[in-house]
Amino acid sequence: MSSACGGVQPLSGDTTVKGYLFKWTNYVRGYQRRWFVLVNGLLSYYRSEGEVNLTCRGTLNLVNCHITSEDSTGFVITAAQTWHLKASSEVEKQRWISALELARSRAMKSAAEANDSAAEEEHNEADMTVELRAFRCKFDDLVTCKELINKHHKSLLAEITALVNTVNQDNREEVQCKVKTITERATLLKISSNAMINSCAEFLRASEEQSRRWEKCLRREQLQNARLQATVLDLAKQQDEVERLIQRSAGGEIDSEAVVAVASSGDPGTSRGEDFKSGGGDQDSDDEFFDAESISPPTSQPQAVVIGESGSTGRHARTGSHGGDSDNKSIMEPDPDPPIDRSKATKKQRRTSIPPRPEMSLNLWKILKTCVGKDLSKIPLPVNFNEPLTFLQRLAEDLEYATLLDTAAKLSNPAEQMAYVGIFALSVFASSTYRTNKPFNPLLHETFELDLTEDPAGWRLISEQVKHHPPVSAQHVEGRGWRIQQEYSMNSGFRGKYLQIVPTGVQNIVFEDGNHYSFTKATTIVNNIIVGTLSIYNCGEMLVTNHTNGHTLAVKHHTGNILASQSTYKITGNIVAADGATVLGKISGCYNSEMSYQDANSSKPRVVWTRNEDVCPEQHHFSQFSMMLNEMDERVAPTDSRRRRDVRLLEEGRWQEANEEKFRLEESQRARRRNAMENSPPGAVYEEPPPVWFQNRYCNKTNRSYHVYIGGYWTAKKSGNYSKCPAILDT
Repeated sequence: MSSACGGVQPLSGDTTVKGYLFKWTNYVRGYQRRWFVLVNGLLSYYRSEGEVNLTCRGTLNLVNCHITSEDSTGFVITAAQTWHLKASSEVEKQRWISALELARSRAMKSAAEANDSAAEEEHNEADMTVELRAFRCKFDDLVTCKELINKHHKSLLAEITALVNTVNQDNREEVQCKVKTITERATLLKISSNAMINSCAEFLRASEEQSRRWEKCLRREQLQNARLQATVLDLAKQQDEVERLIQRSAGGEIDSEAVVAVASSGDPGTSRGEDFKSGGGDQDSDDEFFDAESISPPTSQPQAVVIGESGSTGRHARTGSHGGDSDNKSIMEPDPDPPIDRSKATKKQRRTSIPPRPEMSLNLWKILKTCVGKDLSKIPLPVNFNEPLTFLQRLAEDLEYATLLDTAAKLSNPAEQMAYVGIFALSVFASSTYRTNKPFNPLLHETFELDLTEDPAGWRLISEQVKHHPPVSAQHVEGRGWRIQQEYSMNSGFRGKYLQIVPTGVQNIVFEDGNHYSFTKATTIVNNIIVGTLSIYNCGEMLVTNHTNGHTLAVKHHTGNILASQSTYKITGNIVAADGATVLGKISGCYNSEMSYQDANSSKPRVVWTRNEDVCPEQHHFSQFSMMLNEMDERVAPTDSRRRRDVRLLEEGRWQEANEEKFRLEESQRARRRNAMENSPPGAVYEEPPPVWFQNRYCNKTNRSYHVYIGGYWTAKKSGNYSKCPAILDT
């Protein structure tokens, strides 16, 4: 086999595997040496390497194929055809089989994604017209086949009648001629019948496919209709209450402050999330108290939902004229949480070390061999695989370089601001290159908060595990002139030689100047799970979009040679204007060392980010920022990750006790789920309890739903009243 095969890189999307194999031809010639090429899920072979650009001898599509081993060097591929192949050695055979298996998996996944994307495609009026025209064509084919069958059937009957008459006349030669004619007519009838059968099968297949697509469209429309009905009902209730209070106010029974309070109430979640609309369900607003300024009676117009474009501003209530004043005044209600006070910001003393990670032996393959092809979020693993942080705390590490956003909030150049946002989005991978252990999976409703408003950092964070199956984490951060609303979920799986993590959630960053950015994190690959040195890197592209001005930043991850560490972590990206052609600037560098920005009018890039060199390899490869995340704070909620005993025990090196506690917490969560299902009404579909601090809402700018913060946590922390928190960590 050529070196191209010997150096198979099965994780790269454009890898071509080439080499010589022996292919079985027939019993006379036996096995013959042929040149094989594997690319894009297709295995082709040629008589020799020099014949590649001339004539292909055969091609197999690996989708749904079967690969079986015959002996030490032979294997069989069964698809549309069956190929018996032999390699020159057992090592090369295993290399080929591994490459074929990965290519088949990749091809099947691509086909499934193509089908899913087609099924999820929204049909407009023109699409429906095209589909109806296709159905009409298939129906016309059925009519044509029916007419042909009738025609040939009548001809066959006529010939059979003539044959009977000829037999009665005892004319042998004429009988033979009639039999031949009948045979021809019967053949035509058979052909027409087969055509009819094929047309029916195609029509049935197309009908079933379109039926599935239309059912999904119908379900989507029904869901949107239900949301709209709930929204209209809420608005009608609010309008009725406002009108009633206005009448009472006119009679002197109630003051205008109460009217404004009712107009500003409703769903407290509408004080969060730019352009987010309620995803259903009323919220209790008893914990919200607002002081009204410049009071004027409200009209019956709906409230405009806006998030975080101006620091602590939330929902904007529209007000009408009052008395002789014809000017409309906007009333901004304050944030439902206490405002951030940065006047006393000082450098607080944080812990700078944790106990070193002890060396523990573990049969890795014995555990992982049962995990191949499964979602790792659903597999119970011992704490040997973990680091002493939960995933919510790991998500908080995204903010280690939040000073990039502080700088971006002060920039007036939109391209430069985009560059800083993009580099911030990439800086979250700075600590991942050496962190090979996974964080603990959070329990449902588990939270993590980090308040650095009294530190120079000046931001505060609250996150919650809002769903358990599939796992979804939501995060809300308030900083100096910016806010982050992040929902993180992922698809993960162990593929035998590597672990693939594909994020599916979206992170939104909103600045006070109105710029709204969103992006999804890049795919992460953990290579050499079984043999060799573990390596972690990102692949593919990451797109950062400014939904305010239409600018985009497409970041490409250059995986390069895994042995050359710097090229493995290299990134490049162009900042493109809304027209899709004008390049406004570019970023480049390595996300594990430094990254630079170059303006379109500049000839030299400028370094804007450098990685902190404070990583401690003996202490789980944690940075100083990571070490403070699990530092105990007695003021946090009872659901906070800091209060998990299994994480604390692992941090202290007590692995056996940590395993026992982890198992207890997981069993307790399963028991709560079973009890809820048993106590639900007969026939009801079980739904997980709703989040405590977040609510699912729809964003007009990004055209998708997220879990957004509805407020109240920092008020609860200030008062020490955590009555809303469920008991998930009780011992």
